[in-house]
Amino acid sequence: RHDGKTEGYSFASIDEAYSAGVTGSRWAVWHPREEWSLAWAMNRLSTPHQRYLAAGGMDFFLGDGALRYAQEMIWEAMYTVPVTPLLRASLNFQHVRHPGYNQDRGPVNLAALRIHLEF
Repeated sequence: RHDGKTEGYSFASIDEAYSAGVTGSRWAVWHPREEWSLAWAMNRLSTPHQRYLAAGGMDFFLGDGALRYAQEMIWEAMYTVPVTPLLRASLNFQHVRHPGYNQDRGPVNLAALRIHLEF
């Protein structure tokens, strides 16, 4: 856990994170190797980090003026199907509430097609 008082570098600015998820397989009608996943995440910034950004500060990923803080919430759903024995395709959907911890941003919906090739 990052303390939010010193500058750090990671994949995102997160001082506290909670997540849960579930994955299921072999239930689908079309193909026995299909999989589905559902996930939830909540990310938070520490109080010093919130104050810094609210005062106009910037870190590597955040900083667009005066932050109106709100915790970031993410819901995700994914469906994966094998196309061939070596190729799998996944449809992914994410809903992000308060992206960048800012009440003035979002929500944002993201959709993706992922391709996984093994050889």
